[in-house]
Amino acid sequence: MPLIDQVKQGKDIKEAVELLNSVGLTEAHLYVKTPYKISNGQKYRFAVAKLCDSGKPIWVADEFASTLNPEMAAIVAKGLRKLAFRYGATVILAAPHVDYFVDSLLPNKIVKLRWGMQASLYSIKISSFQLKNKDAILNITSNGDLTLKGVETGFIEQNGMFRLESHTEKLAPKQTVLVKVKLKVELPDGDFYGVVVKSREGVGDVVYWG
Repeated sequence: MPLIDQVKQGKDIKEAVELLNSVGLTEAHLYVKTPYKISNGQKYRFAVAKLCDSGKPIWVADEFASTLNPEMAAIVAKGLRKLAFRYGATVILAAPHVDYFVDSLLPNKIVKLRWGMQASLYSIKISSFQLKNKDAILNITSNGDLTLKGVETGFIEQNGMFRLESHTEKLAPKQTVLVKVKLKVELPDGDFYGVVVKSREGVGDVVYWG
C-alpha cells in the first residue's frame, strides 16, 4: 500500500501530505511508493510518521534518529515536536546521542544516565502565558534537580525558526521568573506562531497559538 494511503486514515490528502512532510518525506514521488521501495532512512522517517498517526496519547521511540544524518535528524525532531503538540501527545524518546536534534526537538525534560545508575534531571516549563498587545508575558519554571544555565526566551517565526530575544543567566530548581518577549512580527489569522524558551542543557518549552 502506498505511503500516502497508510497515513490517510480519517484525513484528507492535504493532511496526509503535511504529516509526511513533517518528518522529512517531502518528495512527491515517495507518496505513491510502498515501504519496500524506499531507503532505510526513508523507512525510519515513515515509521515516525506512522507513530504520529497512531492516535495514541503516548509516543515511545528507542534509538531515536540513530540511523539519520544530523540534518535529517533535526528535521524529523522538529516535525515530531510540532505534531505532538498538535495531537496532544506525550513523547518519550531514548537515544545515546542527542546533540544533533535536541535543539529542534526541544524536550521539556531530559534525563541523563551515567555509570552507576546515576540520573540527572533537567526540566523547564512555561507555567503561564498571555499576550498583551505586541508582548508575550511568560512565567518560566525550572522543574528539574539541577540549575539551568543560559536560559533564552523568544518567539517562533512563520518559517519555524526560533528568534531568541531575552536571556536569563541561571534558573535554580523550582525557581520561577517572569519574562516579557517583544513580538517583532505581525500575527495574521491562521498563521502558526509561538513563544519558546530553551536552556544550554537542551531542555525547552513552546506555547503555540494561531
